[in-house]
Amino acid sequence: MMHHKHGISPHDERFLANFPLDPDTVTGKFHLDGKETVYAVCPNSDCHKTYSPTFTHGSPIPIYPKYCSPKAVSAGSECGTRLTRPCTFGNTNVEVPIKHFVAFSFKDFVGGLLSRLGFEDAMDKPWPVAADGKMQDIFDGQFLREFTGDDGLPFRSNKDKSCYFFSLCLAFFNPFTSILLRISKLERRVQSASYPLSVSAFLCHHVTNQKICF
Repeated sequence: MMHHKHGISPHDERFLANFPLDPDTVTGKFHLDGKETVYAVCPNSDCHKTYSPTFTHGSPIPIYPKYCSPKAVSAGSECGTRLTRPCTFGNTNVEVPIKHFVAFSFKDFVGGLLSRLGFEDAMDKPWPVAADGKMQDIFDGQFLREFTGDDGLPFRSNKDKSCYFFSLCLAFFNPFTSILLRISKLERRVQSASYPLSVSAFLCHHVTNQKICF
């Protein structure tokens, strides 16, 4: 049909006109790309304040403040560090962050997790109980077993709702070492793993004996 279009019906002609020509067109119809937010980060080593983008009149171009405004102390002066630099895309001039941080949607991660075959059933099944009373798993801990929801009942999945626990881990390290190499190695391990894992990097450094994370 693709090679012999003469004499085909209008229905088949419309079908051929809408037929995708490449895999990207097909996957794009399912909206599988994850959502992400690019924050502008203050380059000042004593600040690192983050700014979320704003959008006007339905434009896809993000807008950021040009200068950092927070004060180190209430009576002090504003930071004033330049946040953006001019950049040209075609005939459009925009301001892009000098330093940025990309935050990915945790809701997308959970949605992808539950869409994997068998994962939702495994996550909703009753918690195992250690026969010998010893703590073999995180679910054997007292805190999770006594944790309650808004209704005052144990925080458990049931036929009406699903309840899940997620952990947040922070790693402190020297940012001037080979952190990018470490992250790339971790990403390769995650890609080859059979279990789901969401990885976020928190870059931390020491400023006047205080640990600042961004």
